Amino acid sequence: MTRKDRLEYLERKAQTSILVLDGAMGTQIQDLKFDEAAFRGVKFAGWNSPLTGNNDLLNLSQPDAIRAIHENYFIVESNTFSSTQIAQADYGLEAYAGEIAEAGAHIARQAADEVAPPSCGRRHRADQQNPVDQPRRQRSGKTRRQF
Repeated sequence: MTRKDRLEYLERKAQTSILVLDGAMGTQIQDLKFDEAAFRGVKFAGWNSPLTGNNDLLNLSQPDAIRAIHENYFIVESNTFSSTQIAQADYGLEAYAGEIAEAGAHIARQAADEVAPPSCGRRHRADQQNPVDQPRRQRSGKTRRQF
């Protein structure tokens, strides 16, 4: 099934059904009990601020762990809930937000393709977006760590 076919299918489905995805990426990641070194990985080993808790960064530092979580679910989330410049600014990583989001989408697509053979037809990757980051920060001027 091509990307175009998947999008057309979802658009048709959305015409007749309410589509809801409530995944457990954050919970699954917390169960791994990663320490600061695991969040940093090789690329951010010398980063100048703490990175523990930046689950989206694991798309770059721990892609195999993220892929393994995806493979446990048939519907795959992209682990990009906080892959925005605003959210990544908490870690000084706003310049990497796009790279983090893109890596998350690619990992999820790979996992969806590997888990289900093409003959099964539909395999979906759901991207995530945090709807509260920007409005909350614009109102208060505070970062997540200040709440």
